[in-house]
Amino acid sequence: DLTLSLGDDGDILCGGFFGNKGSFTVRGTFFLRLDRASKAVVHESYKDFSDDFITQYMTEKEEKKATKKADKKGEDLELYSYDLREIVRTSDGGAVIVGEQYQFYVTTHTMSTPNGGTTTTTTYHYVYNDIIVVNVNPEGNIDWAVKVPKRQHTTNDGGYYSSYALHVKNERIYLVFNDTGENLFLQSGDKVKQFELKGKDALITLATVDASGMSHREALLAPDRRDAFTRPKACVQIDDDRMFVYAARKKDYRFGVMTFE
Repeated sequence: DLTLSLGDDGDILCGGFFGNKGSFTVRGTFFLRLDRASKAVVHESYKDFSDDFITQYMTEKEEKKATKKADKKGEDLELYSYDLREIVRTSDGGAVIVGEQYQFYVTTHTMSTPNGGTTTTTTYHYVYNDIIVVNVNPEGNIDWAVKVPKRQHTTNDGGYYSSYALHVKNERIYLVFNDTGENLFLQSGDKVKQFELKGKDALITLATVDASGMSHREALLAPDRRDAFTRPKACVQIDDDRMFVYAARKKDYRFGVMTFE
């Protein structure tokens, strides 16, 4: 996958993921700078993801299963179904590339009725999982990549409460999303818990990634104050230190501004 942006000097900036097995697999990330007049690639940078990065936040059972499957086929471990969401220019002339694991699929279930007929139920599934953040320095080289884990799987709702909102300020990257409080103190190898909108531990989470690629998360709103949940895809950075926030729950709607100091 690949996404584009225009640099301050008019160059075309290209960032994305690459895989070895097919168009839906990811083994690493890349960044290219193209001269708009000559169409020449004036700078390029690539970074392979390590096996540890790929299996990070998998349980021991999941890691063994993925490794065994790759070894059996004689292939590298790879990530699956990541979409490039955006490439953001930073104030120092670098860039941030953000991707998210996303799947949409439909299931049908047919049952027999007492009168001899059948009835079919169709279910639409929206899956938004881990986020990958890639930092590109002002020279155009990839410094680091970090994975921010989450599990969001909803049905028949358009995925309105899933995904994330992004804010970039100076050397910090902020991600806002709905999650369960059980994931606040995740370590590699821990099982990432599924977000449940009606769960008693559901809350709005702020994950911060610093200039060195270290990330931490915290509860943005205490559980007893969650009268509405953010709809992250409708939130937007409106200037250097403010994000417009939209939240909803049932028939109630909330609008607000979040300030990043």
